[in-house]
Amino acid sequence: MKFSLKTLIPISIFLFAGCAEVDFDQAEAKKPKFFGKMAVFWVDQSTDSSGSGGRFIYVPDPAKPLTFIRDESVEGAEIIVPGAFYTDGGSIPRQFQVFRGFSPWAYGPVYIVHDWLFAARRCAELPEATDEQKKTLELEFQDTVDIFLESLVALRRSRRIEQSDIAQRSISYVISGPPSRNLWNDGKECSRANLDAIELGKSINRLRSQKSGPRVAGDTAMVNQVEVQLVTEFSF
Repeated sequence: MKFSLKTLIPISIFLFAGCAEVDFDQAEAKKPKFFGKMAVFWVDQSTDSSGSGGRFIYVPDPAKPLTFIRDESVEGAEIIVPGAFYTDGGSIPRQFQVFRGFSPWAYGPVYIVHDWLFAARRCAELPEATDEQKKTLELEFQDTVDIFLESLVALRRSRRIEQSDIAQRSISYVISGPPSRNLWNDGKECSRANLDAIELGKSINRLRSQKSGPRVAGDTAMVNQVEVQLVTEFSF
């Protein structure tokens, strides 16, 4: 049986709604904002059907790291500064990537912040955990959904994406569902890869500071015996 995108969206909402509240109005009422820069590098080719196209590493800019403030109108509002980590962007099945907004990197900064919270939480109780990682222990699953919506609002207001559409709403319902909740609460230990990402990120930045690393999308370089390719950069 074949399904159109218009058929699949209501189905996805039916299946995933109810696990966490998806309150677009609450997010719109705030003044969330992105600052800084982000760079994402391809490091591994995907062999599954997740649609990501491979494994990627987010590398924060050493001078102006990507920073998300949940509501700049509130004094002491929560600020999120993702560290280097491996990600697959938006895990969008390949058959849906032909539709507007369903590219794995259509909402790059939003996916970075969201995925970082999950990766950081798993490492937050290690002795070497960073302050940013430890902050995730104070969050509930509902917070991750709220932050996702707020970051979408921030990206729209920066004029990087269109106003709210089917893609943004359907993805928001999916990330609020049982699979995401299970990932948040699964209690899995921090993987060695998450720790290695920090060192690889430092090496990439060191190479770029010497003007010999990837500078524009498509550039490649060998870093710590790993070939990396610059995929995308954002600057706010």
